[in-house]
Amino acid sequence: MSQQNSPNVLPQSVVSHFKSVKKLYEQNQFKRALKQAEQVLRVAPLHGETLSLKALCLNTMPNRKQEAYKCARLALRSDPKNHTCWHVMGLLHRSDRNFLDAAVCFETAHSIEKNDLEIMKDLCTVHIQNRNYDAFFKLSNKIMTLKSSIRGNWGAFAVAAHLTKDYDVALKVLDAYLKSLENADQFTKGEVLFYRSMIIEDSGDIKGALEELEKNKASIVDKEEWKLKKSRVCY
Repeated sequence: MSQQNSPNVLPQSVVSHFKSVKKLYEQNQFKRALKQAEQVLRVAPLHGETLSLKALCLNTMPNRKQEAYKCARLALRSDPKNHTCWHVMGLLHRSDRNFLDAAVCFETAHSIEKNDLEIMKDLCTVHIQNRNYDAFFKLSNKIMTLKSSIRGNWGAFAVAAHLTKDYDVALKVLDAYLKSLENADQFTKGEVLFYRSMIIEDSGDIKGALEELEKNKASIVDKEEWKLKKSRVCY
């Protein structure tokens, strides 16, 4: 089949409608996005990405979930090597708390488009739900490497290291994260410092956790919470 005759190459007459579908969906205008998707599908009924976007729209509407899955499956049959189609099927499964199925779909999407941050972040969420912490650690490390300028990625990697019980790495990453919070409000810094003491405690160093709380007392705004955490560590 030539590229021009491929069901996944849109005619120019509906390209603008397809762009509108994506934009309207991102703006949470699901009914309008659905109408635009249906316009595209009248011209290109097997266009995988449009079918997937239609599935996402349907999934937001009451009593249309089965129709959403039907659209998503048709999208995959039409365009099985498209990362968007696999990503959307994963989103449907995740919305139904089918985290193992969602992980398979997100993994497939990730294997097709290896550096797509949205796919990687969604895959991280289901790795956590499935308690696949080693996979979460590897993927959050990759995200942090790709987008080290986003400080939230450092925080996520610290959590991943904590969950895999790599406490030394967790503390080193959290310290780097703290340095990025120089201009943040004091309450936010305090919460991170509380988390640092929790990591130390979980490593088995109870004395070190108490010392950490004492050392950071002046930097923590919520003194009541500080007292509660100290008493919990003590007992």
